[in-house]
Amino acid sequence: MQLTTALVAGLLSATALARSVPRAYPGINEEQSRNAGAAIWQVRNYRLGRQACLAVISTALQESELEVYANPRVPESYKYPHNREGGDQDSVGMFQQRKAYYPDIAADMDPARSTGQFLDAMLRVPGWQNMEISQLDQAVQHAEAGNLYGQRIPLATRICNAAGF
Repeated sequence: MQLTTALVAGLLSATALARSVPRAYPGINEEQSRNAGAAIWQVRNYRLGRQACLAVISTALQESELEVYANPRVPESYKYPHNREGGDQDSVGMFQQRKAYYPDIAADMDPARSTGQFLDAMLRVPGWQNMEISQLDQAVQHAEAGNLYGQRIPLATRICNAAGF
């Protein structure tokens, strides 16, 4: 009850809530599992199902291995918790969201909030509910190497299955 009250009162971020509920997911380490948990929490918060879970997890696996990246080209990113450093343009966070398109660096660096940004973009993709997962990932991310998302679907499937999707 206290945890729910704190969340409702805005005292806990979604990531803090997800991190407070330990869960190990198959094929990934503890830190990755915490980040996956925050992402999965957000998918549930949006009341979305398996398609969204698979898209979120496969994209985050491809973009960052479910790690949170700071970037020297985005100095503000170092103000937030991160466990890796990258240097791809102005990309930060678990989804490698570009500052040029996602200027809220605090959100970009928070696994749950960045998942929300991903889901907001995904929901604008016509027909997302029935798209092949790798095509959906690419439709949201517009990546240069969009053909690589498919290789992450088997592990994303295991993680989403373990989460009950």
